[in-house]
Amino acid sequence: MGRRGRRYGSLRLRGNGSVLLFELLYQAVFFTAVSPVFGVLFRLALWCSPYSYVTLQNLPAFLRRPVTLLCLFVFLALAAFLMYLETVCLYTFFEIHLHGRKIRMMRAVMTGIITAVRLLRKPKNLLLLPVSLMCSFVFVLPYTILYIVRTRIPGYIIQSAFGEPAAAAALTVVLLLLLYFSLRGMFAIPFAVHTGGGAVSCLKESAALFRGNAGFAVRRMLLVNLFFLSAYILFYVFCIVTAGVVLFFFVDKSLVVAVYLSVMERIEVYTGVLGMALGLLVNCGQAAVLFHTLVPAEEYPEERAEYEEKGKNRRQRWGVVLVLVLLGVMNTVYAARNGSILSQETLAGIGITAHRGASFDAPENTLPALELAIEYMADYAEIDVQMTKDGVIVLLHDSSLRRTTGLRKYIWDVTYEEIRELDTGSYVSREYAGVGIPTLEEALILCKGRINLNIEIKTNARSSGLTAGVLELIEEYDFENQCIISSTDYNALVEVKESYPGIKTGYIMGLAYGYFYDREYADFFSIKSSFITDSVVRIAHSLGKEIHAWTVNTEGELERMKQLQVDNIITDRPVRAREVLYRDEFGYGFAGLLKVISEAR
Repeated sequence: MGRRGRRYGSLRLRGNGSVLLFELLYQAVFFTAVSPVFGVLFRLALWCSPYSYVTLQNLPAFLRRPVTLLCLFVFLALAAFLMYLETVCLYTFFEIHLHGRKIRMMRAVMTGIITAVRLLRKPKNLLLLPVSLMCSFVFVLPYTILYIVRTRIPGYIIQSAFGEPAAAAALTVVLLLLLYFSLRGMFAIPFAVHTGGGAVSCLKESAALFRGNAGFAVRRMLLVNLFFLSAYILFYVFCIVTAGVVLFFFVDKSLVVAVYLSVMERIEVYTGVLGMALGLLVNCGQAAVLFHTLVPAEEYPEERAEYEEKGKNRRQRWGVVLVLVLLGVMNTVYAARNGSILSQETLAGIGITAHRGASFDAPENTLPALELAIEYMADYAEIDVQMTKDGVIVLLHDSSLRRTTGLRKYIWDVTYEEIRELDTGSYVSREYAGVGIPTLEEALILCKGRINLNIEIKTNARSSGLTAGVLELIEEYDFENQCIISSTDYNALVEVKESYPGIKTGYIMGLAYGYFYDREYADFFSIKSSFITDSVVRIAHSLGKEIHAWTVNTEGELERMKQLQVDNIITDRPVRAREVLYRDEFGYGFAGLLKVISEAR
C-alpha cells in the first residue's frame, strides 16, 4: 500500500487543548487505579513467597513463583486494558477533530468508551489489548527512561546489561524488535476505531500500510518526537534549576543541598508521569494524523456519529465522573495508609535514617530532634522506646536517666509524672534547655504523615508489656504502614509478627559473624557498619532480607556503604549522608554549585 490520501502538510489538528486536558486527567486516573492494585498484588506476591523484600539477587526466583506470575498477569491485564481504553479514546478524539467536528470533551470521552467496549464484544479483539500495551510502552519509553534508570531494580538491570557486551546486544535487539513491531502495529487501533474490524485484520492492514509508507512514517515520527523530546528535556532542566534557585533564597544554607536533592527526586517522579502523558499524546496523535493522511478520505462514519449521540447521555457522563471520584478517594486512602507507589522502597535507592532523630544537632530522642529529621528530609527517624514504672512508653536510649537528665535512677524505677519535668536538652546546648522526654504517643502524633519511624524496642526484665503497648499505640494512630520495628531482642520481633505480620521488623546486631540470615521473623538486619561486607549484603539480599547499617557518620564509611548497596543508612547527620549518596547522580553538579554559593553568602 503506497503513500496516498491528502497532503500531510495541509492538515491542522484542532482541539489540542481538549486532548491535552483529557490526557492529563486520564494519566491521573491511570495512576489512581493502578497504584493501589499494584501495591496490593505486590504485597500479596511477597506474602506468598519466602521473601520479605525483593532484591536483585532473589528477583529471578521471585518472578518464577506461580503466585507472582499470576499477580503479574493480573496487573499487566489491568494496565493493558487501561492503555487500550486510553488509546481508543485518543484516536477517537483525533478522528473527530481531523474530520472538522466540534464536540465537548466529556461527549468525546463517552464516544471513545462506547467504541472501546463495542470492539471488545468480539473475543478475538482482545488481541488489541497487548498491542496497545506494547505500542504505549515504546511510545513513552524515550520520555520516561530517565526515571526508569533512576529506580533501583530496573535501573540496575539496565546498567548491568549495558556493562556486558552480550547482554547489551540482547537488550538492544529486544528493544529494536519492540520498536519494529510497534511501528507495524501502530495503525491497528486507528483501523479498528475507523472501521470496527477485527483485531487480526486490523493488524494486517496496519502492517501493510506501514510497509508501503515506512520511510515517510518513520521520518515523521522521528522528527516530531525529537522536537517534543527536546522541549520536554528543556522543561525538566527548567524545573530543577528553578527549584534550586527557589531553595537558595528560602532554605537555610546548611540544608540547601539535601533539600534540593530530595526535591529533585520528586521532580523526576512527576516529570516522569508527565513524560508518559506527553509520549502517548504525541505518538498517538502522529499515528492518527498519518492514518488520516495515508488512508483515502471518507465521510465521517455514521456509526461514530451514532456513538456521539449516545455520548450525550448525562447519566453515563455523571457515571464516569463518579467512578473517577471514587478512584481518587480510593487512591488517597491507600496512599495515606501505605505511601505512594511512586516511592516504593523496592524501587528506591538507599534509605536514610536519622539516628535518634537528628541527634547531631538536637537532643536525642526528643521532639525537636524529630522535627529536625523532618526538616532534613530523612526517610526515617530512629527512636528508642522504654517503659516507665507506671507503664507509660517514652523515648529513651539508656536505661539510666543520668546521662541525658542528670537523674541517677533507672527508667523502670520512676513514674512518668516524675520525669516529665526533667531537662533532657541542656546537656546539648542552652538552646534546648527545658526540653523534656516525650512519650511515644507524642512522637507518633508529631510524625504522622510527615516521616516514617524506626521504633527500637529496648526490652528488659522489668518491661513486661512494652511490645504490646507499642503495638497498641501504632494501631490507635494507624501507623502500621509508616513504621518499622527493630530490637536486639528477637522475641520482641516474634511478638510483633504474630500480631501484625505486615509490619517490617529488624534484628539489631552488634556483630555479624556466622550464619544469622535464617531468622524467620526478621525482615532486615541492623548491623554496625564496620561488620558489613559484600558477602553479608549479597547473602541477605539473596534471601530477601535487607541490611541497615549503623551508625554511619564519616564520609569514607558513607561511601563504602554506598558501594556495598546496603538498604538503609542510620546516621546522626542525614544531610551529609544525602550529599554523599547522591553526589554521583545527575543534577548534583548544580547542587554542588548551590552549596558553594550558599556557603559564600
